Amino acid sequence: MALTRKHFNQLAEVVANFPETVNANVLYENHSAAVDIKFVKNELAGKIAKICWEANDRFDIDRFLEACEVEKEDAINHAF
Repeated sequence: MALTRKHFNQLAEVVANFPETVNANVLYENHSAAVDIKFVKNELAGKIAKICWEANDRFDIDRFLEACEVEKEDAINHAF
């Protein structure tokens, strides 16, 4: 089964909803801190974009990354 625009849209929605920060408990004095994991979201989007591009030559990487709401340049660096 080939990947279609519907699949690409669903994947982009998953990435777009991926958190950019997580709360982490600090062992010292039971504090909590927000940790920036935006780089994980960018890498995830880039790797998925590469898979989609290899599966369908009409895949629009720019459009996909925009829908993923990621930093395009960082995502592309992870993809290729």
